[in-house]
Amino acid sequence: MKKYLLSLATLFITLLTTSVFAENYKIIIDAGSTGSRLHLFQYDDVVDGAVPVVKDFFSVSNKQALSSFVKNPQAAGASLTALLDGAVSQLKAKQVDTHLVEINVLATAGMRLLPNDAQSEIYASVLATLQDPEKNYGFKMGHVETISGEKEALYGWLDINYLAENFQNHTPTIGSIDMGGASTQIAFATQDKKKPYEIISFNLGGQPYNVFAKSFLGLGQDQAREAMTLDALATFCYPAGYQIDSDRFGYFKFRYCSPLFSKLISKHKVANQLVSTKNQKFVAYSGAYYTYNFFAADQTPEKADFKNKFKDVCKRTWDQLKLDYPNVDPKYISSYCANAVYMTDLFYDTYQLGKGQLSVSAKINGKSIDWTLGAMLFDVIQQNKK
Repeated sequence: MKKYLLSLATLFITLLTTSVFAENYKIIIDAGSTGSRLHLFQYDDVVDGAVPVVKDFFSVSNKQALSSFVKNPQAAGASLTALLDGAVSQLKAKQVDTHLVEINVLATAGMRLLPNDAQSEIYASVLATLQDPEKNYGFKMGHVETISGEKEALYGWLDINYLAENFQNHTPTIGSIDMGGASTQIAFATQDKKKPYEIISFNLGGQPYNVFAKSFLGLGQDQAREAMTLDALATFCYPAGYQIDSDRFGYFKFRYCSPLFSKLISKHKVANQLVSTKNQKFVAYSGAYYTYNFFAADQTPEKADFKNKFKDVCKRTWDQLKLDYPNVDPKYISSYCANAVYMTDLFYDTYQLGKGQLSVSAKINGKSIDWTLGAMLFDVIQQNKK
């Protein structure tokens, strides 16, 4: 009898554990401007207002941005098939029923640049793939949409502070600067009430937070560089001898390049849209990390040191740079000098980040920075409010 009761108890606990565990899986696909990345998260239920435990235990990506299908929208959904198949394999290996797993496709700046009707056609293709009876993915449908830049900024801030364990340890938070290809985001906790409509307020782990979150569409590093290159003086932002177009060749000069980016930033009225960054520390990542890393900048770079490092490299000829960096794709080498000038103007002059305020990284506590974890965290917070 005891053996029978023990077996029943074991079966009950197994079923209960499996059910709760399965319901705590969620998929978020980051549909960015350079490709899509699927993240499969497992999260624990929130207990007594504690900070949720969120784990990104599987991710897979491609180099096909949903926005790139603007002229062939019916093919957009199929670009996600390999990613979805990878997630299904992971879930099956853990014996998780896909019908209990919510999927969200969240697009960012690449899709924001498209007209609404073009976005709708692309999303229709994505939904058709997710609901294809032959594929039989069976996921619960969450959001398939373009998120606002402000949400993307907030999610990045949540991610870096979660990875830094600032929420868990009730320590001061750090600001977030995400340098994407089409847009750039900044977010930080503040008590400055000058722009209340830009503040997002919520509670996490029993603590209230007021976060200034702002996105600048068109000021991602690629879009900013492309806009600058339209200027006749753009030659001064590229290495000497680099062919910009059919009749223009680079001749790098910082003092002539910098005003081009300053004018672009001013055109977007960035400074007028900010609240004070005084005494706030920031982490810059994504495109910022690759640019600073290329020039071997310190992890906590100061303006003067960074300028000296990239000016020393960028004064070399294009042919010399290709010899000096044989393992770096030339298409990236050609853009790093312009990117460095742009980030100098944006971070130090416009955001006014002084000594000790800025650090640049791709990881925090050994884990890659990625706004999707912040989106997952915010979703759990919102669920807990209901």
